[in-house]
Amino acid sequence: MSTVESSRLGTLPKRVMLFPFLFVFLYFFFSSGELLYIQILIFKPKITHVFAVLLFGYFWILTRKIILPRPLFYPFLWILLSLICSSLFSAHSLRAYGYIGVYLFNFIFYFLLPLNLFQYFQPAKLLKVYMLSFLCLGLYAVLQVFLSLFGIYDPLATQSVGSLTRGQAWTYEPSYYALYITAYVMFKNAWAIFQPRTSFSMKETWKLLGINCLLLASTSTGLVFSYPAFCAVCLWMTFLRPIRSLASYAKRRIVKFIAFCCVFTGILAYFFWNLLVQSFFKFFYFGFMTHFSFHARWQGLISSFNVFLQNPFFGVGVGGVGPYIFKETSFYETNPEMLSELESCDPTNVSTEVLASLGIVGFLGFIFLAIVFYRIFKSVIVSSQISQQDKLVSIALFISLIVLLIVLQFNQGLFRPCIWIHAGVVYGYLHRLQSSSCSSVN
Repeated sequence: MSTVESSRLGTLPKRVMLFPFLFVFLYFFFSSGELLYIQILIFKPKITHVFAVLLFGYFWILTRKIILPRPLFYPFLWILLSLICSSLFSAHSLRAYGYIGVYLFNFIFYFLLPLNLFQYFQPAKLLKVYMLSFLCLGLYAVLQVFLSLFGIYDPLATQSVGSLTRGQAWTYEPSYYALYITAYVMFKNAWAIFQPRTSFSMKETWKLLGINCLLLASTSTGLVFSYPAFCAVCLWMTFLRPIRSLASYAKRRIVKFIAFCCVFTGILAYFFWNLLVQSFFKFFYFGFMTHFSFHARWQGLISSFNVFLQNPFFGVGVGGVGPYIFKETSFYETNPEMLSELESCDPTNVSTEVLASLGIVGFLGFIFLAIVFYRIFKSVIVSSQISQQDKLVSIALFISLIVLLIVLQFNQGLFRPCIWIHAGVVYGYLHRLQSSSCSSVN
């Protein structure tokens, strides 16, 4: 990745070359540690917050500078202002004001920090460390499943299919682990589809299959939707004019990938039908509305959308949807005091969460942010100063981000660190490429 390595932004004192990548690895590795927390009132500080603050402090000592690209300033300011305005209409002011702090924390420590890491250190090495953190956590989830075959159950694994543990590492539940590992698996899948190779060896094919097994270990029904979404996004990419000429072979590989997924699913269904019926296919087999998991998500989506219809402009504040619904459905006119009461009524879909929490004003802020991401991605792809290799990595990262956001729709959680980190990694990598190309022209 020569265009990346030669960037003038990467020049730092020699002592910085001893940057502790192990610490960066731990920052990425524990970003999914949702069960590693302590509860303080209605908030849950997690171990990942400690690593984030320490890494940010160390980075600041080394660089004395934090970069915030101008195009990002306006959408994030827009979202912040919508948070402040919507908190004035919240049914639980303490929670709404607290989430303003959570937003700022996520923005600084989980978005700006990884973005800045890519401006000052070698992107190729950072990407390797980032991907290694996914691999290690995925292997931990697979180990949870494997040990259950011998009657050994990890205390952090809270769900099972029969006697078989569902892989979840240390996330709240398997579907959240599936959300986390999706970024890694879909990046690898996209890279395999778009990289300019005429053929793949058997070893590489088995390696890619093994990587996808890290996602299969969750046995999450979301996989039934995430893989078609991945294929659809890849196909959409091939129709974009700059990418069409860059990867004309990709369409054939997408078709092969779809065929392989169908055959592999058929093989699994033939040998492990009962397991698949109770996991991946449970909504289809038992009926969507009759299964408690889908029913709860659907009811949460409808409830949140109704809150939006009643408060269309500014919403009821982030963290205010649960208390609002609780008061509407409860016999009591008081705010819920217990965290379990708040979470029981929280949104179950992130789009309706944004609409209900921030209204149209906040939702437009996120649309603005998406446009900024697409613009920098397009500028990198059309640049003649950036190598094909760097462009293909950019395509794979961008596809993984889009699929991750699609999968996020099955789970509530606007402030999941892994989402913000991945967005920061993607933008940071693209911004580094863009800056490198500009400096090479000058």
